[in-house]
Amino acid sequence: MRNMINGASTFESFHEHDFRWYYIAMINQNSAMNISMVARSFVAYEITGSFTALGLMALSNAIPMIFFSPIGGVFADRFPKRLVLQGGQFFDGIASVVVAVLLTAGILTFTHLLLMGLAHGAAVAFMMPSRNSMIPEIVGEERMMNAVALGTASMNGTRMVAPAIAGFMLAFLDWSWVFYLMGFLYLAAMLTMMPIPINTKKQIKNEIHTPAISKWNKVVDNAKDGMNDIRDAVKYVRATPVIGMILLIHLFVSTLSMPYQHLLPGFVKDVLFKGPEWLGTLTAITALGSFICALIVASLPNRQRGMLFIVGLLILGSSMLAFSVSSILWIAVVTSFVIGIGQTSRYSLTSVLLMSYTEDAFRGRVMSIYMMEFGLVSFGTFAIAIMADVVGIQWAFVITSLGLLLIALYLLIAVPKLRNLD
Repeated sequence: MRNMINGASTFESFHEHDFRWYYIAMINQNSAMNISMVARSFVAYEITGSFTALGLMALSNAIPMIFFSPIGGVFADRFPKRLVLQGGQFFDGIASVVVAVLLTAGILTFTHLLLMGLAHGAAVAFMMPSRNSMIPEIVGEERMMNAVALGTASMNGTRMVAPAIAGFMLAFLDWSWVFYLMGFLYLAAMLTMMPIPINTKKQIKNEIHTPAISKWNKVVDNAKDGMNDIRDAVKYVRATPVIGMILLIHLFVSTLSMPYQHLLPGFVKDVLFKGPEWLGTLTAITALGSFICALIVASLPNRQRGMLFIVGLLILGSSMLAFSVSSILWIAVVTSFVIGIGQTSRYSLTSVLLMSYTEDAFRGRVMSIYMMEFGLVSFGTFAIAIMADVVGIQWAFVITSLGLLLIALYLLIAVPKLRNLD
């Protein structure tokens, strides 16, 4: 079986020992994060009955990401990425266990959930730049698209299983068990990173030419230079039009597509009249579409990636519109699957294009700006959540879907620079 996997181009990144361990760790971490998305949103909506509260949950993740993502990018470029990742995983694991204990004691409030969101947002801000920029250093430039797509497949593979498990646990068990499971998975992710060397290939190469100094002096020097690194990254983005274009498009597209996943608990309860088991099921079905799409992207050559991004955006906008206008369960099931295809094609290709067109020395910091945008778009999610409380969740989703379609058509017709990107 191992020879079969190694011989298939779709799975070629598994040739690398470090990537295999990295992948196992990401399965654990992605499982915890996907369970968290379902569990925290469900509990928040059950406590408050408000879409605005779900928007506040998104903001609680966003605010730390906005402030700390640039610093996380500096850490990714200057410190061992494995240690940065493990620190964030440990922090997330402890936060999950604390919420579980509060649930067990029967004293959990919406404020506690917001605080957990802040803690998770801070951890993600430090973890994700290291997690993303670590990939090309493990597998090399030639396998980067394959490895990124396999990573997306891992994320969506866990979304097929983890949210469904969370939904059924929320329906039939005490809610605290879901958060205990999250804590266990985060700590498992931290431990399965251990076989990966602390120093990446790129860092080892640099250290050969660096005079030997104490670890403490290295930390002090890195801290002093951190602000200069952030300024250099901003200048680099401004001086590299293709990077700035991709980041700007991602900002607008994510602002309109993210409300789907954050406001889904209210849609399931108020429009489909279903419980948490169907919240988990629809999330899993969306992930099935994403998983299949990610495997397809992993098999594609490094050609016409800009055009594929636009096609994925058209698929996403069309399927979200169909999902929004119906309250029939089977239509929600089918369109959720197609939404997963659209989400993954645009997400995977955004990451790949950014890393492909960014120089090695700036990759961690550019990816931190990318992650910071996820924080910024949560303000849009909050605004759309308020809209959902005023005009209804279906109308709110219709408006965001039409916005995605208009952006996709504009990019297709008027932005040949993106259309022609390989």
